[in-house]
Amino acid sequence: MKKMKIKTEKKLFALLDSYTDYCRESDGRRVVSAAGFCRFCKITRGEFLALSKTLPRGFDIAQSVFLDEAINSKISNNAAVIGWLSSYNSGESGGRDDAQINVIYDGENGDDWQ
Repeated sequence: MKKMKIKTEKKLFALLDSYTDYCRESDGRRVVSAAGFCRFCKITRGEFLALSKTLPRGFDIAQSVFLDEAINSKISNNAAVIGWLSSYNSGESGGRDDAQINVIYDGENGDDWQ
């Protein structure tokens, strides 16, 4: 498979959909992540991060997709893993000792998350 060219949000979103479907079909062997997306698209991490300049809205949505998929996957998703994925996907160094996660839940449905 050759390297994907991502020049529009439409292309980025189509690739995100294909990648998340690919991970879901793996029977729990793959968690959606920026690193996995880079591998799937045959692009470098730097090329992915460059999308924050060329497609800032699409890049931000992609980051949200990675985090949401990780949180809601059936794969172990304890707070440490979520924190690591969040910092890794944002371009920061993953697994930081000083990472802090604040989760507030007040209710029984997702509308009450803060």
